Amino acid sequence: MRIGIFDSGFGGLSIMRAIVKYLPQHDYIYLGDTARTPYGTRSREMVYHFSRQAVTFLFAQNCDVVIFACNTASAEALDYLQSEYVKMHQRRILFGVIQPTAMEAIQQTKNGSIGVLATEGTVRSMAFVHALEGRDSNVHVTQNACPLFVPLVENGEDNEDILRYYAKKYTKPLLDSGVDTIILGCTHYEFLAPIIQDVVGSDITLICEGPVVAQQFARQLHGARSLDKVTDLEGSRTFYTTDCPVKFVQQGQLFYGTVIDAKKVVIDD
Repeated sequence: MRIGIFDSGFGGLSIMRAIVKYLPQHDYIYLGDTARTPYGTRSREMVYHFSRQAVTFLFAQNCDVVIFACNTASAEALDYLQSEYVKMHQRRILFGVIQPTAMEAIQQTKNGSIGVLATEGTVRSMAFVHALEGRDSNVHVTQNACPLFVPLVENGEDNEDILRYYAKKYTKPLLDSGVDTIILGCTHYEFLAPIIQDVVGSDITLICEGPVVAQQFARQLHGARSLDKVTDLEGSRTFYTTDCPVKFVQQGQLFYGTVIDAKKVVIDD
């Protein structure tokens, strides 16, 4: 099977890394639309347009499944594109990150109060709110947009005082509302998880998307056994970027965990 993974930048590589851990036997194609990142500040129309181009490109590479590793794209384009592609390509699948993450948060919360840290676009879409309340109408959801988290991660900011300042700033509304579980609703935020956990305290459960999405996807594809038995077979790994491949390789290997190679591609209409 050939699996396509799409993100506006590098963060989706952490999703890919987690999925490959469970399902190494498949071929993977990653597309990072780094020329047009971030999506979080874009209009819904532009996010849909860019996402459609990405899906079209990955299906043209003969992918059987396309995973939206971008939360903003999952929130603002996935449902529309699923409706379109189910009609045109009934044997192909689009898979997002929001529903699996919401399911995990509901399983983890003890007081029914869940916080969401995400991009402006994801917060605006209310996608996590709808996903959480759709599964449990009794949950209380508090969201907060974190516009500086992505640039801090991508610029390699390692000043702990700066990171702690923004972690406190962005989590305060959530803690004030009494949450006991916080969804890190952007793939980049996983890299700030140790700082965020230290700021909010050990009584708060953080939900990182990578492991959660990987496990849910593996179960959906191959059943529960895929989490216990890892095959010795290994498929191919191909990486595309819409911007400079050199920069993508430098940044991307930090997210993916190993050295990668990348090719530049144009996906504009």
